[in-house]
Amino acid sequence: NTTISGNEAANAGGIAVWKAGNSLILENVTIYNNSAQFGGGGLKFEAGTVEMLNSIVAGNTASDGNDIRGTIVSLGNNIIGDTTKGAGFIASDLQDVDPQLSYLIDAGGTTRVHLPLAGSPAIDAGVSTETLTDQIGQLRGNDGNRDGTGAFDIGAVELVLTPEDFGDAPT
Repeated sequence: NTTISGNEAANAGGIAVWKAGNSLILENVTIYNNSAQFGGGGLKFEAGTVEMLNSIVAGNTASDGNDIRGTIVSLGNNIIGDTTKGAGFIASDLQDVDPQLSYLIDAGGTTRVHLPLAGSPAIDAGVSTETLTDQIGQLRGNDGNRDGTGAFDIGAVELVLTPEDFGDAPT
């Protein structure tokens, strides 16, 4: 239930894991619109373990590995925008796919988020987890105003409202 967005770094724009023995679990996370001069615009790891479930890593830029650089342990239902320098994906992961997210907006929580746009592959494509609320406090699977399926969305937020409900994009 975390959004990591808009970061710039020389190496690893979003998250870096460097030491053996370290582990990171990404569940319902959105890593989007980060940049690095080299190696892993979104997520880079050289040692340790990174497990991912219901997460988005896309829209990041770097000269060597835009979204992921390293081998993840996928627990399924992730969206990865650029898999060129990554590995460890499984059949339920959407690979080399644009997640179709909004600009960074205030959607009513304490932090800004990227909402899935209409037609986003993130909508209703996640699996149930023990985390029942999203980053801004909405119930996951509470999407009766869209299609009534009750499925979880992939990423940090559950789309109940649309980006249009929050006005125009910032200039």
